[in-house]
Amino acid sequence: MYKQLILVSALLITPACTGEPGATDGSATAATATSESTLGSETNDATNDATTQGPSTGSGEATETGDTSETGDASDTSDTSDTGDTSDTSQPLECSYGLGAGGLTFSAQLDDPLDQLLTESDRPETGEVYCLVGSDQSVVMVPGLGLSHYVYLTTPDRRAGWASLFANANVSAHVLNPARNLTTADDPEAGDNLSMWAQDDYWSKWGFGPANPEPYPEVRFPVADIDDFNVHMPQYGPGPGGMSVSQAAIDELTEVMQEVGPAVLLVHSAAGPVGFAVAFQHPELVEALVVVEPTGCPVEPDLVPQVPFLAIYGDYVQQRGQTGRFNACQTTRELVAEAGFAAEFFSYPAMDVFGNTHLLMQDNNNHEIQADVYTWLENHVWGG
Repeated sequence: MYKQLILVSALLITPACTGEPGATDGSATAATATSESTLGSETNDATNDATTQGPSTGSGEATETGDTSETGDASDTSDTSDTGDTSDTSQPLECSYGLGAGGLTFSAQLDDPLDQLLTESDRPETGEVYCLVGSDQSVVMVPGLGLSHYVYLTTPDRRAGWASLFANANVSAHVLNPARNLTTADDPEAGDNLSMWAQDDYWSKWGFGPANPEPYPEVRFPVADIDDFNVHMPQYGPGPGGMSVSQAAIDELTEVMQEVGPAVLLVHSAAGPVGFAVAFQHPELVEALVVVEPTGCPVEPDLVPQVPFLAIYGDYVQQRGQTGRFNACQTTRELVAEAGFAAEFFSYPAMDVFGNTHLLMQDNNNHEIQADVYTWLENHVWGG
């Protein structure tokens, strides 16, 4: 059963992004910074006969059963006494990156990240970090190979994305858009052929359906709005380290974590290897590692990060040929638990929730899944 998140209303975000399931966009007060980044290679595991398993808890019902008591006073409880500070406080500290800190440079604050998303023509030469303002904790989100910040900021049918949902829960969301994600405006001669993924390729690979354009009957991705998803599929160019995980990519993500953290690190798909490496090399910067259907789950005890760990998997794992990486992440969970850290594996079919795809953050129950992640972090990391 989903753990329902009670969203706090008195936050430093725009009213247009409430985080409710019916929200029409993912807008929130945001800032951008720049940082280069690359992701690990996207590989398709060979299908094997292993049976997918997961936690047996939960019925999968989407009914709201969360605690309805609110312990926080929605009124402003900050100290209003005159401290003599006349500096501009319009830009919250959570999104004020250190000026001149390595490759990160602070740039203009945005009122609506969707505007930047839909009219993206002035991309810097480096990657970007979008910050949606919460107030208490922070989470850094990294998209998978050939995907962009779009997958966290909104959905094809314009519901609130995970970044906005976390911001509504007083958690600042820092969303990386890798440097290798180009646009046609960046390279007018590129056309559409530089996109990492074609619909014929990703349709079955990501669990939308058996073959393009046929969807699975229970699929939760908003396939009716697939054109919007395709429009925001970034053009793809070479970056540091090529297609493989490089120390340069690890260093760049480490720099983001140094600016933001300690923080929760949330990675998707082929961003997994970089996320595991940063958490392994710099556990002091990573409060917890949350992986969404990743590649690269370590299966050797000496390579497992010494931080709390949560893995998340959707449906159609065997049909997509992902049982190898699924089982590897189960092993990682066991090794992290043996090392004495909180570790859990959310396999939603095992929780009687069916139809989720490789893009769980964009599926029609993304709100409930984000609430599950938030509740786990509250219980095991933030000490709520």
